[in-house]
Amino acid sequence: MKRISIAVLLLLLPIPVFAGPELKGSTEELRSYLLDERSIIVISGTGEERVRADTAIVSLMVKTKEDKFQAALDKNIAIRKEVKSKLLAAGVPEENVEMAKYSSTPSYSWLGDKPTSYGITNEIMITIDKESQLLLIANLVDTIKEVYFLRTELKHTKKQPSKTKALERSLDDVIAKKQLYEKSLGISLSPVRVVEQAVTEGQPVRFTQEPKKLYGSLSSASDVSGEFGKGEGTPGFGEIVYKAQTHVEFTVHPKRL
Repeated sequence: MKRISIAVLLLLLPIPVFAGPELKGSTEELRSYLLDERSIIVISGTGEERVRADTAIVSLMVKTKEDKFQAALDKNIAIRKEVKSKLLAAGVPEENVEMAKYSSTPSYSWLGDKPTSYGITNEIMITIDKESQLLLIANLVDTIKEVYFLRTELKHTKKQPSKTKALERSLDDVIAKKQLYEKSLGISLSPVRVVEQAVTEGQPVRFTQEPKKLYGSLSSASDVSGEFGKGEGTPGFGEIVYKAQTHVEFTVHPKRL
């Protein structure tokens, strides 16, 4: 009877409950909390892939100036047709020759409001994939005084395989650093997640005609085409560089003996 009374008394007394803290919140918040409770490091790796540009976009400008607006416009149209005709005859596809909209620039004398002459400018953008086509364009610049070389932009048509290779090399760099840290610091690293991966395309070199030459004497065909061969070990249209960065989170553990 005495034992039963003690048991009933214990049931009536408050008993402390020992339990861990209750975790509340969204899935992402709980995940962040758990990650913060562990030793986390981020290892960054870089990699690059260098490729030769296989396409170039050459921009020319046709500039005509006459006393009459119609005369300047007609002459500009005739020269553009001549340039296009020679490009097509040399094997450049018609869809690779793009004529931009023209702009007119009237010139005024000191006296009077009526322009004394009119200037018409029109840009031609030519996509090429052969150096022989570049030599043809340079020849057009040299032989037709109204045609000026503006700029050239290098392009690479097979981007995705090159980006993938750059990413693979950045990941290889992460793995190499992980192995070095484990060996040097006596720890074990377990991957948690890839924080970020990114690939940037290095700005290709853009060759631009000097402003003072735009309205003066033009460089020779060899000068224009020679710009593409500058740089040791970089023949043809030159190089484009894809650079990748990879950041990976790892948990740190004591190395097991």
